Amino acid sequence: MFKIFVINLERCEEKRLKMRSKLEGQDYEVVRAVDGRNLDERILNKMGAGVLREWKDPYFHRNMTWGEVGCALSHMRVYEMCVESGVEVAVVLEDDSSVPRDLTDRVAGCLAELPGTWELCYLGRKAMDANDEDFSATLLRPGYSYWACSYMVSTSGMRKLLSMKRSLVPIDEMIPIAA
Repeated sequence: MFKIFVINLERCEEKRLKMRSKLEGQDYEVVRAVDGRNLDERILNKMGAGVLREWKDPYFHRNMTWGEVGCALSHMRVYEMCVESGVEVAVVLEDDSSVPRDLTDRVAGCLAELPGTWELCYLGRKAMDANDEDFSATLLRPGYSYWACSYMVSTSGMRKLLSMKRSLVPIDEMIPIAA
């Protein structure tokens, strides 16, 4: 029904080991993150990706960093893997996210409550405004959010996000734009 993915930079073994402990007894796959330190325009072109040059960070008024590009591409890597292999629901966790012991039960509970047309459901986030609305007894319709550290995404949501690969913005911005 769903598959859990942990995004981890190869050089961050300590975070990978912490996630192994947090996810003990659960079935998950570690996905090697794209390291922004190793990116340049030529590599982006080979990956079929590009950066939306007009985008500016709303707080620091700067363009994307290579680390943010690598992070967005890492999430894209998960979506591509899922679409190619037929995974219908991806639970995406960054390697520094909080993970409840009952993660699979929580995911199953969310899936039972979500409508058939859902595309993305945050499991953890930072609310950036006060526009959350009650959706059900346990779920919210989120306002503008940051921290794409833990969420579920459906096939249609993955395809929508993948359509943005040639005009990348940070994943924290891409998810609200696509919603």
